[in-house]
Amino acid sequence: PIIPPNSTNSKLTHYPNKLLDIAIICGVGIAAKMAQQGVAALGVPVAIDEKVGDATVAAINRVDADSLMAELVSLSMDYYIKVAAAEQASPD
Repeated sequence: PIIPPNSTNSKLTHYPNKLLDIAIICGVGIAAKMAQQGVAALGVPVAIDEKVGDATVAAINRVDADSLMAELVSLSMDYYIKVAAAEQASPD
């Protein structure tokens, strides 16, 4: 299982909930990809294959929870902005 480490800032340690939110809104593959991109951005090498396996879980467990949460917030905001821009650009 993904085990969030202890943190002094409990508001930022809810990355499992953030991943669930992303999975519900964007799909499981996108949530997995964002988790992998976030971990990679924090310096832990991991394949970005949109699948959560043992290697992805191990990589997630190696990073700081607050830092991963910040990465997920940033990645999801970027994704939502791109989706909104694409929606505005598409003809009705």
